[in-house]
Amino acid sequence: MPRKENSRYKTLMKLFEIGKGDETSISKLQIEDLETITEDKDVQNIILLRKYVKERNTLEYLKDDNEQIKKEERKEDN
Repeated sequence: MPRKENSRYKTLMKLFEIGKGDETSISKLQIEDLETITEDKDVQNIILLRKYVKERNTLEYLKDDNEQIKKEERKEDN
């Protein structure tokens, strides 16, 4: 019988891969630290939004997403 995959263990191993696996690093973990270990679209968007907010340029965050959608629609039309 195959063993069930332990997703929590996999997550911890990903943290070790980026040098954030020790207790101190985990307790100080920032969402930006997760950028390289997750492809979750919501997490990626939150990270991007935080960057734009820090630059006081939130409207550009929304604009970029709309432009990306338009580019994808143009590709589909061709």
